[in-house]
Amino acid sequence: MLAGVTIGEFSMTGIGSVITRDLKSYGLYYGNPAKQNGWVDEYGEKLAFDSAANTWKNKTGEEYVEGLTGLQKK
Repeated sequence: MLAGVTIGEFSMTGIGSVITRDLKSYGLYYGNPAKQNGWVDEYGEKLAFDSAANTWKNKTGEEYVEGLTGLQKK
């Protein structure tokens, strides 16, 4: 927790981003103020949406599902 803002597990922000609210787990944020611009895995690699499975996947095929506080590994 930093100045009343919770940063979710494995979330990532861009350099110089201004964080004004809580960040979801695995979220990718950047800008001023920072906005969510996608999802990343534990290694910082951007995830792709698989509409057939309704999940997010990394390049090795691991799946993530959306929850209230961000993504979770399936």
